[in-house]
Amino acid sequence: MSRQLRSVAANSPPNREAPENHHWFRLVTPTKDSHGTVILPGSGNTEHFDKNPVFLWMHSHGPKKQSPQTPPPDVVIGRVVEIAQDEHALDILVLFDVEDAMGAQCYRKVKRGFIRAVSVGFDGDPVVRTATAAEAAIWGCAEGDQVPVFESWELLEASLVILPSNRDALGLTPLQAMMRALEEEEEEKGKKRREEEEERR
Repeated sequence: MSRQLRSVAANSPPNREAPENHHWFRLVTPTKDSHGTVILPGSGNTEHFDKNPVFLWMHSHGPKKQSPQTPPPDVVIGRVVEIAQDEHALDILVLFDVEDAMGAQCYRKVKRGFIRAVSVGFDGDPVVRTATAAEAAIWGCAEGDQVPVFESWELLEASLVILPSNRDALGLTPLQAMMRALEEEEEEKGKKRREEEEERR
């Protein structure tokens, strides 16, 4: 597996309005990025990330070729406290370390809309797929295109960045966050209805 970095323009998600010093971001979407690849958000493994859910500034602890020196601790500007994941998106709720000057500065710029994008650091190997009409509509490519797709991948870290490689990797507005929560609620209700119908049969 090879270490990968993919950035997204930050939209903000779920009902849940973010508490003070927190912000929702859309970290992964199934949209073709500037690298020409697609990451399927629902297939990401977050098990190891959950044990050390760091939120960094500009992948400051990225691959050695990008970060040859040991980064200072203030590049950890926050931590991920919640993940909302399905086939449409992987959203993260970030608690910024506002007691630290760099964390506070980043949070202020996010809240004021000067920095909106995030990026995912992950491990995985893509599988080249021929896009169907339905996939092309979601991925943002042409039907029949050969697209490297990350069908299985592991989340290593998330970063706040200036320019994203995925134009949808952005901070989410309170409305977007609320819509995401409503979608999850409806999905849960539908699942419960199906289970009740199965029991009645």
